[in-house]
Amino acid sequence: KSEATMAPSPSDSPPQSPSGPRPAKRPAPDPEVSDVLEERLIDAEYKIWKKNTPYLYDLVMTHSLEWPSLTVQWLPQVRQLPNQSNQQASSASSGGGSEEHSLLLGTHTTGPEDNFLMVATVALPRADAAIVDSRTYDDTRGECGGFGAADAYGRIDVRMRILHSPGEVNRARYMPSDAFVVATRGPVGDAYVFDVSRDPS
Repeated sequence: KSEATMAPSPSDSPPQSPSGPRPAKRPAPDPEVSDVLEERLIDAEYKIWKKNTPYLYDLVMTHSLEWPSLTVQWLPQVRQLPNQSNQQASSASSGGGSEEHSLLLGTHTTGPEDNFLMVATVALPRADAAIVDSRTYDDTRGECGGFGAADAYGRIDVRMRILHSPGEVNRARYMPSDAFVVATRGPVGDAYVFDVSRDPS
């Protein structure tokens, strides 16, 4: 008398242990190390961009502010500057002369520092001024441009500071019908309206 036997199915067999050692888990990256690497990457990308600015733009001017600004807007006021006050600038451009433009800025401070809505001015060459050697790059200084008018052009002078509380200035825009009326928004979502013509500063 013969008896039939059934072979166990693969699902019934006990799990086989994997051959070889299991790969070790990677430790979580250190947040401080990640921040340092990210800053280095941003710095490297900025240097690459700055070195190629002569081929991307007609004119580039850089100026470091005390605090970063989350908003910027050019104001419609433009004042013609006489050539006599900018002899260095006029000698560097064939057209001569420059214009003083105004712009809105805001501060984004940290800690207990106060935040301000700012009105600044900057002198720029006129549109008809031909800048000489604008495609040169100084590897020593890491700067572009060779028109020799760093003192006359590109310097941002803050002419007005208005206390902005609470928090930083996320957005600032002037009224199209009256450029002296400026509205801002802070971190809490409220809108603030300022008349910059009445500010004593």
